[in-house]
Amino acid sequence: PTVYGQSITLTAVAGLPAGSPANLFSFFANDTIQFFRGAASLGTGSLTLNVGTGKYEASLTIPSLNAGTITDFQAVYPATSEFPRGVSNFATHTITKAPLIVSAIATSKVYGAAIPPLPFTATGLVNGDTAAVLSGGWHFATECARVLGGANDPDDPALLPEDGGALLRSRMSTKVRA
Repeated sequence: PTVYGQSITLTAVAGLPAGSPANLFSFFANDTIQFFRGAASLGTGSLTLNVGTGKYEASLTIPSLNAGTITDFQAVYPATSEFPRGVSNFATHTITKAPLIVSAIATSKVYGAAIPPLPFTATGLVNGDTAAVLSGGWHFATECARVLGGANDPDDPALLPEDGGALLRSRMSTKVRA
């Protein structure tokens, strides 16, 4: 798996059918492999000998795709004068979501004034994304104290929970310096 924002390297390995003469193996050198996602061509890679495995491989690095599981990667060896066309099975690759941290920036307001814009920072955006890609809404909350009983004070706004539980009354204090 890769993380959203990271490039993906696709690799295809070319081999001969069992019982083929060994001297044919070198004919793979510099032949082309075409890489596809479904019917869309992603690009090509040239076959080179991997001395570690003793096999001819072609690789193609592509930019990141959206997070999710991709099930339709495929490699195609086009027909040459030495070999017929070859097509791989579909390959699957998983791209996980990139970690993202959104932090509120402390702000204040004057009692009675409108709630100001709620600034924030976003850390972990990748692939050229900006905070503009974030969606959803902000939840504004104040500190509240649980009221266990007593009469409602009309000057003190109260929040009634939807489940009919205990009354919550906001406790806001304002300090004025002379």
